[in-house]
Amino acid sequence: MNDDKDLARRRAQFEAERQFILERGGRRWIETYIKPYYTQGYAAPDADEFDALLPRLRTLALKLASDDVASMLKMHWRVQRVAAWFAMAGCDPSLSGPVHEGFDHCYGYLTSPCLTAAALVYPNDRAAEVLTRYRDRAIASEWVNRPGVSGGSDWVAMAWR
Repeated sequence: MNDDKDLARRRAQFEAERQFILERGGRRWIETYIKPYYTQGYAAPDADEFDALLPRLRTLALKLASDDVASMLKMHWRVQRVAAWFAMAGCDPSLSGPVHEGFDHCYGYLTSPCLTAAALVYPNDRAAEVLTRYRDRAIASEWVNRPGVSGGSDWVAMAWR
């Protein structure tokens, strides 16, 4: 019975995400806002890469409504990853709550470095709880030992630039 509920919840979430994307332009929206950026930063970019990337991200982030970025932080890993980038680049304190809630939908090492940096940009009363919970989960899952994956320290340095 739980499997059926879980499957139904996942299908509903997938459909909500699909509808969100379709309402914003479908493939064109993905090609503009997601595809060019979701592979950025498996490890934090070096200073020159970040300096080149930030203006492009900020320009796009400012075109998105804060509510859209907040919704994106609850989606599948590619969208969530880019939403964390947009949250940081957009400099919008109203995204503090949604950034921290993003850990409730986190896909582990694929999205957590970006979310970690965003949580440090927008600290709130949940920051210690979500970061500690993520750290414990990362250690238990051995995400921190995956090849090519930053444990987050590079992201922390990048977030404070």
